[in-house]
Amino acid sequence: MRINNKIIILCFLLVSITLSFNTVYADNPITGQTTITNSGKYYLDNNISVFDDVAIRINADDVIIDGKGFTIQGNVDYRSIYIDYATKLKNITIKNLNIINSSSAIYVDTVENLTIANTNISSNKYGICLARSYNSTIANTNLSSNIYGIYLFACDDSTFINNTINSNIYKGIYLEYAYNSTFINNTINSNIYKGIHLRNSHRNTLINNTVNLNNERGIYLVYSNNNTIINSTVSLNTNEGIYLLDSHSNSIYHNIFNNSKNLVIINYNMNYWNTTKEKGGGNYWFTPEGTGFSETHADKDNDGFCDNPNIINTDNIDYLPRLIDTQGSTLTVHSPVNKSIFNTDRFMVNITAVDASGVDKIIFEFEDSNATLSYPAKYYNKTYDSLKDKNYSLTLYAFDNLGHRSVKKLWVVTDTKAPNIAINTPINNTVYDTSNICINATATDINGIKEVIANINNENITLTKTGDYYLAEKTLNDGTYLLNVTSTDNANNSNSTSVNITIDTYVPSSSNNNRRRTIDASDSIESKSLRRTVSDSTVVYGSNFDKQLANSLKENTYSDDTEIDGDTIILGGPVSNRIANQYNDRFTIPVTNDNPGTNRGIIQVISIPSGSSSIVQSYKLIYIAGSDRLGTEAALKYFETLTELPDEPITVEWVDGKSVLV
Repeated sequence: MRINNKIIILCFLLVSITLSFNTVYADNPITGQTTITNSGKYYLDNNISVFDDVAIRINADDVIIDGKGFTIQGNVDYRSIYIDYATKLKNITIKNLNIINSSSAIYVDTVENLTIANTNISSNKYGICLARSYNSTIANTNLSSNIYGIYLFACDDSTFINNTINSNIYKGIYLEYAYNSTFINNTINSNIYKGIHLRNSHRNTLINNTVNLNNERGIYLVYSNNNTIINSTVSLNTNEGIYLLDSHSNSIYHNIFNNSKNLVIINYNMNYWNTTKEKGGGNYWFTPEGTGFSETHADKDNDGFCDNPNIINTDNIDYLPRLIDTQGSTLTVHSPVNKSIFNTDRFMVNITAVDASGVDKIIFEFEDSNATLSYPAKYYNKTYDSLKDKNYSLTLYAFDNLGHRSVKKLWVVTDTKAPNIAINTPINNTVYDTSNICINATATDINGIKEVIANINNENITLTKTGDYYLAEKTLNDGTYLLNVTSTDNANNSNSTSVNITIDTYVPSSSNNNRRRTIDASDSIESKSLRRTVSDSTVVYGSNFDKQLANSLKENTYSDDTEIDGDTIILGGPVSNRIANQYNDRFTIPVTNDNPGTNRGIIQVISIPSGSSSIVQSYKLIYIAGSDRLGTEAALKYFETLTELPDEPITVEWVDGKSVLV
């Protein structure tokens, strides 16, 4: 908040400078040594050389001196422009001057609202010397080859902006007992002693300054607290980049330090070396030898910060030292997912890009067009619409502020057409004399089928893809049914078709043999539907014991040397039954002497493709067997109590003369 207030004040001061430059006064020429005693606008009409005393003395408020590019050459024992502390003046502006060879080029004591602008000051003892003054502004001024570039003593709320302060013999900028001053965009290079020196000076702010190649120290703080130094470059200074002596509570972050010795702290006091990660963290720590902290510590998570803090001492830690950015932005595509299929003619791209140096721009390359988004954003969005059904490629480029590039490429499909769907069996408006129905459908789509689901009797059945067909088996009671089959493609387009069928397996009398065959299943089977299933199936057995069990299930049974190509009930295990041995391993739980165990049996059902039809169909194998005779008998007795064929294996056990579910 303190920095923001200073920036607001700075803007006000710059407006004040502009207004002061345009204030209307009568013009008064200055041609030689002058004492100004009246308010007004004055200008140099020629170069002035002074060998004794002061060139221009100001003793009045509201004075503007425009040098018009002329030069004042003073005497090393005298001041060129002088304001005595006893006068206590206000609103003084000095601009467009060259001043050389003076004791002080400009010496001001006890002035409120001083402005110095567009002036060249060189080869003086003191370039600009301000004492006990308030609200001064020095802008766009060059100070070089002086002993002191700028010296402030007991001044408050001064502003220095866009000045060049180079090659001064002692110090570039020296503040003593100065408060609340702001230095922005100044270049302080190659001064022979110190670049910037603060002594007993507090709450000053240095922003975006360049402090390079000074012969001793770049920035020197002595007994100075609560100052802020940010966004500055402090590089190649001979002794130290920054030196703190008995100074605390200073905020020093977002700077680039590149010196053989970046930092010295004497008499440790706490200072602050970073903000939060979101606000930019800490400092870059380099050395000309390439051994700086930012150069020797890793950034494994690629967030632009070293993974470890830079521990200067116990009270001075940069918790978020910056890492030099050599890579492109981290580009994340939130949508669409690569190889997405859309069932509309439009889609939106949503991405984020993060980079330690900041994101400069995002380029979307789609078909024959490019779109560039160059504004900073949390998300970058681009919508493409009115698209044809086809495959598309999308290339995304993210450029950071250092010119590094990241690239990601996606492929997407737009598919707005529904898939094709046809029901092969059962046939529409057909009466079937069996309760077991094979549902056989064909579904096709250029981008693939996601699922095919049949609905009959309010039950959804997922069809399994077998070759070019989608198949399922369903057992139905007598009645009329609507079978609906829905195909959904990979873009979630769907299409449906339906047929009506009738199931009629009832035989009114045995004399009506021309209608259909008589149900010959045992009456011990409790379910009418299951009796029809047994009657329509071939029952095969192996041993004589299994034959007795088979005859108790159905009137007509067959030995295991029978070839099967239809619904079949296999009675007995693989040791005694050839058919059981042939198919045993195809069931979920193969039967052995040890599995399912003593006196235990299993009831299982699988579907087997039929080889006798030109249309792909399948038939059921119903496996009733145990590890021993009692296990097989237990499985048969439990089978007779079922109401329909099971979807999963059922294990039972013979206990106390009856079959019990395990």
